Parts: sequence; structure tokens; C-alpha cells
Amino acid sequence: MADPPLVTSDHILRAVNEVLKKTRHEYPVVTASTPLATLDLESIDYVEIFIVLEERTGAVFDLSSAPSDLHTVADLARYRLVAPRSEEHTTVNRG
Repeated sequence: MADPPLVTSDHILRAVNEVLKKTRHEYPVVTASTPLATLDLESIDYVEIFIVLEERTGAVFDLSSAPSDLHTVADLARYRLVAPRSEEHTTVNRG
């Protein structure tokens, strides 16, 4: 059986920063405790964040499982994972 997906807070921070860098001229320093409301994210931004996470980790998220109480960047880790990492991501993409 394959290992369960491993998505760390570091992966989430990198993904959020990557999306903000692509879509904003200026953006705040983002930490795990940064309130999502302060980032002014739109629906498409969240989709982009999860695309980046899937590309980096090989994990597949159930985007319909959004927790109702998302307040901080770290809370994004509470989305339910629906597929394990592929062997390619397990051996090639370590970060």
C-alpha cells in the first residue's frame, strides 16, 4: 500500500506564497498563523494554491470538503486528502 500523502505546513506556506507572488504586485509576509481574511484571496486563488500543492506533493485534495472554520493559512491543511502520493513524487519531489 502506498504511503499516505504528506502535506506539511511548509508545503502550504510555499504554495500560498507562490500564488500570491504570481497574482499580486505586493503581498504581506505569510506565516502559518496569517489570517486568510487578510490575504484577500478569491476562489481562483484557492484553486491555484491546491494545484500547486498537488504538483509539489502528489496529494489530491477533496476541494468539496472545505472545513467550515478556515481562519489561518495553517487551516488549509485540514482539507481532506483523497489520493496518495504517486511513486514519482515520493522519490523525486522531496520539498
